[in-house]
Amino acid sequence: MPDSQIDLDKKAKIQQSLEEAGLHLLFINVEGRERNRGDGKQFMDNAPYTVLYVIDDGMTTYEAYRAIGVPTTVLINERGEVSERFGDKTPFTEIVQHLTPWIR
Repeated sequence: MPDSQIDLDKKAKIQQSLEEAGLHLLFINVEGRERNRGDGKQFMDNAPYTVLYVIDDGMTTYEAYRAIGVPTTVLINERGEVSERFGDKTPFTEIVQHLTPWIR
């Protein structure tokens, strides 16, 4: 299983608790990083996740959200603003520590 899928599995599990608090995680797929163009979209369309995701047009969304590696985790608050941003080197346990105040 690819590291990105392991990362997504973990974060998808906490998404429901975040939604109850009015928060969302946004997942950005930068096409061209997977083996075949379109693999990311095909994976997400068939995955059992209910997370927000976008297939980037080049790196437009990636840059707009000031992503800091792949994967970057972006926490969007109830006003639709970026509340937290975590880079690809941030341990999952650290991300959970930041999210704990919102998770019930």
